[in-house]
Amino acid sequence: MGLPFFADHCVSNAIMQMLRDAGHDVLRLRDQLPIESPDPVVIAKAHQLDALLLSLNGDFADIVRYPPANYKGIIALQVRNHPEIIPELVARLRDYLSSHADREYYRGKLLVVEVHRIRARRCVPRPLSAGVRLLAADIVLLCVSCCETLKTRR
Repeated sequence: MGLPFFADHCVSNAIMQMLRDAGHDVLRLRDQLPIESPDPVVIAKAHQLDALLLSLNGDFADIVRYPPANYKGIIALQVRNHPEIIPELVARLRDYLSSHADREYYRGKLLVVEVHRIRARRCVPRPLSAGVRLLAADIVLLCVSCCETLKTRR
């Protein structure tokens, strides 16, 4: 049995079909929500459907705005204005999915799929040490994949 995907509006029918051909269940955004739905509504729908969000929208790869720990899995295909690389990206993703077939593997992770690699990131809130003071606008996340603390201001 394949993995469940919720494909954002920017994901082409060809990409969805390649995943379906590999045995995965792919739902289209336009069949579930209005096409112009804002990103927070889109990712919430993926979560509600218990599906991995599949997108070419770089916004979902922003671990501050969309911390992977809060979702059931995010897969960001990095096309970077080069649609000719899509078959390579999908082939790389299909190989990765076949070697990581357990649904729970993806929970709380962001996969950034590039032509020559797939980066898996999982960021979780990190408790602050005693005595550390931050402004209310500070966000602190521990990026487990690279063991760095990321601090950003809104």
